[in-house]
Amino acid sequence: MLQVADRRQMPLAAELWLRCRWWLFLLLLVIAPVYFHALVDGGLLTLASWWVVPLMAAAAAIIPASGAPVAGGILFFPVLRAHQVCPHDAVAFSAITQLIGCGVFTPLNWLISEPNVFVSQAWKDSFVPAGLGVVLALSVGRLRGCHGEHYLIGIFGCFCFLLMGYVLHGLFFQHMGASNKVGTLSRNRMRACAWFLPFVAAGMVTGYIGICIEKVLFVYLTLSGELSVKQVSVSSITLVGWVSAIATVMHALAPRDPSAPGYIGAVPYELWLLGLPGIFLGSIAGPHVSRIVGQRPILAAFAVGLAYESMNAAVFLWREQFWTDCELLVRSESDFCVPQKKGT
Repeated sequence: MLQVADRRQMPLAAELWLRCRWWLFLLLLVIAPVYFHALVDGGLLTLASWWVVPLMAAAAAIIPASGAPVAGGILFFPVLRAHQVCPHDAVAFSAITQLIGCGVFTPLNWLISEPNVFVSQAWKDSFVPAGLGVVLALSVGRLRGCHGEHYLIGIFGCFCFLLMGYVLHGLFFQHMGASNKVGTLSRNRMRACAWFLPFVAAGMVTGYIGICIEKVLFVYLTLSGELSVKQVSVSSITLVGWVSAIATVMHALAPRDPSAPGYIGAVPYELWLLGLPGIFLGSIAGPHVSRIVGQRPILAAFAVGLAYESMNAAVFLWREQFWTDCELLVRSESDFCVPQKKGT
């Protein structure tokens, strides 16, 4: 069980969540397989073949809930791509799943235990430019054409490599757990203006691969104020969930046909529903895993996974002849992003 704050100090949303969350979990367990069976060819046999989705979702939710300031998209993208899901659709899955996991479940669970962990000024400084970056990435700056999915994989691989370096630096120099004191972030217009363009750029990368803004906000907060690591991590993860709401709306309104001119990735709703029970359990189990195992072993294993994903992306792009002409590609974008719904 999570440690529960004094109910007299608990916000109404947190109290409602505490009372109703397990009923919601039971509802998700019923809805997900029914919806999947109705929309996907193969019925229960296909459902059994996607057993990895709830496990992946639970593991992805544990990462931010255990104290690592990285959203679940770091796992969603490579796992779904390994199961032949189009990279654009994998990003759309990351967006809608992080909207619920990072933008709803995580803040509600923290409202129950520690309502003062949020840094609202950080969201005021970063949400608008980050949201603008997402809109730019998925509209005028969207990745398309014969190399569109390869750009996504390349950006993801580079992000994994840089994040691995940051995590290893934090493990060796122990700056990730340096402060446990709850602090505040004062309003500073000059600081916010100086970080406007970095937040826009981070929002664009988030639009492309589903993650990034939470790491930039983490750096922003560690440099800008005397805040605890818990405050910085939770505020960063909550922001990526809210920014993912913008990406989710754009993916949901965009064409689902990969050959359509405005295609940016279709939301795989059936996989999303399968993953929600795992997201729910992972967001609750994360703090317990952190207390039992400790944050450093989790981050060390995470760094190993990042190294593997960065190398895997490099090998994939090399095999796909990324630097050759479009005609020499092993797969074109329309071949790689094929809808798998009933009736197609």
